[in-house]
Amino acid sequence: MLTLADKILIAGLVILTLLSFPIIKHFHHEGEWVVIEVDGRVVGNFSLEEDRLIPVDGKLGTTRVKIVNKGVRVLDSPCPHKLCVKSGPISRSGETLVCLPNRVFIRIKGGDEQSVYAVSK
Repeated sequence: MLTLADKILIAGLVILTLLSFPIIKHFHHEGEWVVIEVDGRVVGNFSLEEDRLIPVDGKLGTTRVKIVNKGVRVLDSPCPHKLCVKSGPISRSGETLVCLPNRVFIRIKGGDEQSVYAVSK
């Protein structure tokens, strides 16, 4: 059975968690470009300003990456579970999309990245 102190503690933690989201979001800046890597090597740097479709050849086949509306998403991939496709678009500096089976790594860079790392250290 929960005591009054337990309920107050739980409510306080929930409120603290909800209040932390705007603070964290403040330190994530809009990205400027997309870095795509396959098997640890960079295969392209692309601006988020220009919409485009990018075929990326990975271990299992071609992953189709789309830059649109200053964001990037995986449209299709030959991986079995399609988690990278289901992840949806990313647009903020420091965010990543990964297709592990196909060894494709997509990262947003730009903005004031130092402030993001300063918060996490």
